[in-house]
Amino acid sequence: MRRLSYKISCMTLQKFPVSNVVLLEVPANPGSERSTFSDNEKLLDDIFLTGIAVNSNALGKTPKGKNLLSLANLKKSFLTLVNRNNGKEEVKLLPLENLLADEKLFLEFDQFPIDVNKSFISMFDRAGLGAAGTEAFVLTLYFNRTKK
Repeated sequence: MRRLSYKISCMTLQKFPVSNVVLLEVPANPGSERSTFSDNEKLLDDIFLTGIAVNSNALGKTPKGKNLLSLANLKKSFLTLVNRNNGKEEVKLLPLENLLADEKLFLEFDQFPIDVNKSFISMFDRAGLGAAGTEAFVLTLYFNRTKK
C-alpha cells in the first residue's frame, strides 16, 4: 500500500512546477463544525493535488466579496482532505495554524488524488465568526489534471 506523502515547505516556483492553480472559496459555516468545499461546476473532479496554501485576511475580501476569516479564527481551524480513490480522510484535522506560522509556507503533496466535494475545514470553536454567508476561507490549490 502506498502511503500519502506530503510536507510543509517554502514554495518557490523554480523548484515546484505548477500545471494548474485555482482559488477556492470555502464559506465559513457558523452553524456547523464543518465548512465544506464546493465545486458546483465540477471543474476540480479527477485532479491530483500537488500543493495547497491557506490565504490570510491580508487579501481583504474574497473574489465573491466576503470577508476573509481573521487570523485568530484561521488558527483554530483544521483541514481534512479525502482521497477520491479510497474515500479515506488521509489528511485529517491538520491545524491550519501549521500553514500560517509563516505566510510563505504551504502544504506540498506528491500527486494526491483529492475528492474536493468530500474535503472540508473544521472549526470547533466558532466564537467570533460573523453571520452565515459573510466570511470565508480562501485556499489556493495547485494541481495537475493527470498524474505526472
